[in-house]
Amino acid sequence: MPDFKRLNGLMIGFVIKGEAHIYDENNMTQCNSGDIFIINHRDLYRFQLQQDGIICYIQFQMKYLADKFDDAHCLYFHLTDATTTKNIHQLRNIMARLVSTHIRHNELSKLTEQQLVIQLLMHMIHYV
Repeated sequence: MPDFKRLNGLMIGFVIKGEAHIYDENNMTQCNSGDIFIINHRDLYRFQLQQDGIICYIQFQMKYLADKFDDAHCLYFHLTDATTTKNIHQLRNIMARLVSTHIRHNELSKLTEQQLVIQLLMHMIHYV
C-alpha cells in the first residue's frame, strides 16, 4: 500500500473508470466512475485504485496559486450535497477539455490550456 503524501497546493480529479479509494487525512472516500474528488493544501492523501481503475487529476502547485490569488494558502474546497449536479458536470467538462487539449501539443493548445486552468479555478471558487 502506498504511503501518504502531503500536498503542497490543490488537486482536483475524477474517476474515469472503475473504482478508487481516496484517503484524505483520516477519511476514506470510495469514488466510482464519474465521481470528483478534491485534495486541499497541506492535506495528507493517497490513492488506492482497483485493478482496472483509472483516475485523472490536475494538481496546482502552491507557487502557481500564490501568483493568481491573495491568501492562496487559505483556499479550501469541499464538495457537499449542496454542490449541484450541474456544477459537478461543469467541473468534469472543463477537466476533460483540459486533458484533451494537453494531449494535442500544438501552438494553440498552450493558450487554451491556460484559459481552461483559470476557468477551472474560477468555477471552483464560485461554486464549490
